[in-house]
Parts: sequence; structure tokens; C-alpha cells
Amino acid sequence: MSFFDEGSHVKITPHVDVSAFANALQNRQTFVVPAPSPRMVQAMARQAQQSYLPLNPAALSTKPMSFKLPSSGSTITASSPQSAFAPLHPKELSSFISKPSTLVLDIRPHGQYHKSRIHGAINLAVPSTLLRRPAFSLDKLCSMLPDAKDQKVFQHWNSAEVIIVYDADSTVLSDVSNVQSLLNKLKAAEAPGRLCYLFGGINAVAACEVAGL
Repeated sequence: MSFFDEGSHVKITPHVDVSAFANALQNRQTFVVPAPSPRMVQAMARQAQQSYLPLNPAALSTKPMSFKLPSSGSTITASSPQSAFAPLHPKELSSFISKPSTLVLDIRPHGQYHKSRIHGAINLAVPSTLLRRPAFSLDKLCSMLPDAKDQKVFQHWNSAEVIIVYDADSTVLSDVSNVQSLLNKLKAAEAPGRLCYLFGGINAVAACEVAGL
């Protein structure tokens, strides 16, 4: 088993001196790694489970995460424990964007938004640091919109039946995703409508040749 280069190898032994281990790392020499006891292995496993499992273990899925855009009409599933928001297939857009009760939010930079966008979407090009800041409320977010008409549309977030958030190409959300950060903020504000994100972003819409850009 190589480590750093072909001239370094790992040997398993019950004991190792910490200083010798550090020197071996620095000099790219052969070093020994302590074999953990069964009790240590169990403790490490418990710690890993506590660090990565969600608060509700029932929310875990054993199905693998899929990144391929499914065909229209099929159900999209993303077994990501970090996200509680449903993905929306691009070909389902037409049934939502024509309704006045749907709020569509584009979080891409202004330049990309002006080149192409979903019909009726308003642009929320806000820095990720602000989106993740709990004290940065939806009212403050609304005040950053340069267009008064967009501000008026966004103010109806608390009465929208469906809120769709999209970026360029997100398929699975994570804690560092701006899409999820905005959805989390809407959820924390108790938005009554269905919160979802566009699977594959606007790039998927273009690939599926969906009308509405």
C-alpha cells in the first residue's frame, strides 16, 4: 500500500511512536500505523454516524443518488440526506409557470439572467454569504431587488402555492448550495406553498427544449 510515493509503505503493527510517525511523514520514510482495538473501531463508527446521520434516521434512503436527467413523466428521486426539498422535472414547468400562484426565482448572476431565463422568473443574484446568514431576512432580500416590479412579485412569497428556485445546473442540493440556502430561508419563514428546485437548472430546460425561456 503506497503512501505519497512508491518508496513509502504502510506496515500494520500494534504500537507506534507519534514523533517517529511525524518524522516518517516528513522524510517520506517507511512508518508504522497502529492497529485500532475493537473498542476504538466501535467508537469511531458511532462518532461517524452521529456526525453524518440526519436528526430523523427514517429520512435516510439506501437507494443510490442519481445524476442523470430522467425522461419526462418519471419520478425524480434524490437520496440526499441534506435536502428536504423536492426536485421538479423541466418538462413539468409548463404546468406551473402559467399560474399566477407560482413564484419562480432565478439565483444566477444578472448577466446570465438577462441572456436567458424562465418566463416570469425574477432574479435574486444575492451573495451566498447573505443567503446563509439567518439574520438576513426575506424582507432584506426583497429590498435588494433593483426593480420595484420584481419586489412586488417577491412580496407574494407568503401566498404563493408553489415556489421554484433554480440556478444553472444543480441536480442534487447540499449545505453549500445557494439553491438550498434560499429554500431553507423560505422554509424558516414558514412559506405555506410547495418549495422545490428545478432539476438540472436552466441548462436542463434548454436540453429538453422546453418552451418558456
